[in-house]
Amino acid sequence: MVFVAFLIAVFSRRIVGWRAMKNMRTDLVLDTLEQALWARGKPQGVTHHSDRGNQYLSIAYNKTLAVQADLLANPRKAKEVAVLQLRGASDFTRTITQKPHKAHEHFEQAIDKPSAYQTLEAENQRLSALLGNGKPLDGLALYRVIKKLSDNDLESLLIALTVMPFGQGKCEELDCGNSLFNAIARDLKTDMKQHWTADREFFDKRNAEQLRIIAKECGYSDGRGFISSYKKSELVVGLERFFAEANAAKKPTKAQKKARNWLPEAMRFPAKNPDDKAKDHKG
Repeated sequence: MVFVAFLIAVFSRRIVGWRAMKNMRTDLVLDTLEQALWARGKPQGVTHHSDRGNQYLSIAYNKTLAVQADLLANPRKAKEVAVLQLRGASDFTRTITQKPHKAHEHFEQAIDKPSAYQTLEAENQRLSALLGNGKPLDGLALYRVIKKLSDNDLESLLIALTVMPFGQGKCEELDCGNSLFNAIARDLKTDMKQHWTADREFFDKRNAEQLRIIAKECGYSDGRGFISSYKKSELVVGLERFFAEANAAKKPTKAQKKARNWLPEAMRFPAKNPDDKAKDHKG
């Protein structure tokens, strides 16, 4: 997979900086910005705007898979969602679709797949086997297969077809409002601590100020003195190691327990923008 970043001048609409890398680390964006500044003679007083789209995609996709997994375990709520979809009620589409949410495609090629993805994929494979493992069937042939299913398998199939397309809409943004997705997640009592843990990818996408706030909240800064002097690269490596050790600890320390219980507010239902907290801390 290749990631591409580019910078467009607002008035000319020309691409004045771009970079392509095999990972989405901070250097990808910084190199793009540096190239653009050199191309324009290093102007002073310029403003850089970022849509943060890709940063929020991973959050939205992780939350989507977590809610889908919880829906599989709650047939009653899944049937409620089915009725909503049949009535055209959705945050992001007004038509009935059987296409899985983009969260599945996002994690399909990932090395470290979320536990929710593995749960959903196992159910997909089980149901696919009942229907001939993807063998093309016309309507009549498919009906002959379906009518032989047990009541339990038929209900599981209906629930899966309902659940897989459901998820957060506008994934390039944080869902901070009273959306249908957030309402269902709250009713399901979806706890992202059961489905997600902070990793290198997450920390790489945060800026230094956000990482310092995380370090204080999760217990990493306990006993480490002044972390305000830490560079972003140092915080990323340190936090990644700290969370890995906390999750693996058989007898976690007080600080490690804080890490296990820590959850970014962007992973809640509804989400809260981490930039708002950074501004509050600066104020």
